[in-house]
Amino acid sequence: INEQIRKMGIGDEEVKHDHFSAGLEGANAADVELDLSVGRITVQALQDSDSLIEADIAYMGEMQFEVSGDRQKKVHLGQKWSGNRPFEAALGKIVNRDELHWEVNLTPHIPLSLEINGGVGQNRLDLGNLNISKLRLKSGVGETYLVLPATGSSYKTKIKSGVGSLKAVIAENAAVNMDIEGGVGSVEVQVPANAAVRITVTTGLGGVSVPSQFRHVKGGSDFISQSGVWETEGFALASQQIRIEYKGGVGGFKATVAGA
Repeated sequence: INEQIRKMGIGDEEVKHDHFSAGLEGANAADVELDLSVGRITVQALQDSDSLIEADIAYMGEMQFEVSGDRQKKVHLGQKWSGNRPFEAALGKIVNRDELHWEVNLTPHIPLSLEINGGVGQNRLDLGNLNISKLRLKSGVGETYLVLPATGSSYKTKIKSGVGSLKAVIAENAAVNMDIEGGVGSVEVQVPANAAVRITVTTGLGGVSVPSQFRHVKGGSDFISQSGVWETEGFALASQQIRIEYKGGVGGFKATVAGA
């Protein structure tokens, strides 16, 4: 297939390498939008840096990088489609996908409202050391591994799973409201041991697996079911709660407990 695509004149574009960066410059919060393309994707926290964002990217075509605002920064980093051949451009990128990568590092020092629109490839989104105030994720095509942080306060996470598996790991002491829309592929969420958790599931074409220590408060009669509500003991009285709502597509949902 790759050879046929090359014969069409697609995929011969040069791979470019660039570094994109912006400083904090007195900001106390930031909205960050990442429109990912094709390749290996890594998003994680900066270490020992006063920057807001540092990104090293190997790509084809054109990139768009915009930073605005003072105290409340706005950052957009994404692929810019050029010309009138977006489909052929996408095929060209797939041909050269082994050379392409995104390594994006973000500040842990201020709250971030983060929007990630996935591309094609393996996504490793280690947000465990970031101060996330809100997260919106479209996982795209490929395997996605996501780590969610404990920030000291509750935050919302909205995930739209694409094509491929998704595994999300929630850090100890986190308080999260997580809304997941399933796509094509399995979804697994790992919660901390001893966390207060409520899981609400409505599936399409897939099963549900929930650890036996969760109390089944609504829905079917067992722990392998198509829908229902499960809670850990004492959930309603807990000061820190994890709420997970999953609406399934094609693929199953599985909840696991760290260390189990």
